[in-house]
Amino acid sequence: MRPGATVILICLFLLFFQYAGAQDVCASAPTEALRTICRQIQTMDADMNTTTPKVQTTAAGRTMVLPPQNSAYQCQNISCICGYIAGRFSNGQCTLQNGQVYRKAVRKEWRMLSEAERMAYVRAFLEITNNGKYKELSEIHHQMATVSPGAHSGPAFLPWHRELTKRLEIALREVDPSVTLPYWDSTLESALRNPGFVSRKICVLRA
Repeated sequence: MRPGATVILICLFLLFFQYAGAQDVCASAPTEALRTICRQIQTMDADMNTTTPKVQTTAAGRTMVLPPQNSAYQCQNISCICGYIAGRFSNGQCTLQNGQVYRKAVRKEWRMLSEAERMAYVRAFLEITNNGKYKELSEIHHQMATVSPGAHSGPAFLPWHRELTKRLEIALREVDPSVTLPYWDSTLESALRNPGFVSRKICVLRA
C-alpha cells in the first residue's frame, strides 16, 4: 500500500473512532510517524472545534470563512497579524503603537539592500536567535524531515518551505516591522571572472 493511501486510511479510522468514543485511536497506527500524524490531526480537530472561525469579505464582495489563527504564524493577511503585534487595524492599514504603519513585506536581493537595511535585518535575526523563535522554527524544520518526508523529498517541498519562510519573516518583523527576508540571486555572479569569490564583508553579514 502506498504511504499516501495509508495516511488517508488513518484519517478515516480517526473520524470513525472519534464518533465511536474511542480514547486513543492513534496507538494502533502501524508506525511512529503515522501515530504522530494521527495525533496532529486530533489536535487540529480539537482546535477547530473550540475556535470560532473568522469571516472575511473579499474585494469582489464574496464572503469566505478563514481557518482559526492561534498565532501570528498562521495569519494570511495584515489585519490578522496586526492583532498579534499590538497594532490597531483601521481603514485597511495596521498602525503600531509607535505610530509606524505595518506594511506589506517587499523582498529585495541582498545586494540591493541599503547598509541600514542590512544591519536592521542582522539585528532582527540576532534577536529571534536569542529569544528562541529561530530555534523553534528550526526544530519544526528538523522534525518534518522525519515525521513528514514529503516536505523534503516529495510534492510538499515547495509549498511547505514557502510556509516556513513566511513564518520566519513574520518572526523577524515582530522584532522590526521594517525588516523583510532578503533573497540571494546567485546568477548575478555569472559575469564575474571568478564567481566563487565572496568578499569578507558579505561573509560577515551572512554569518
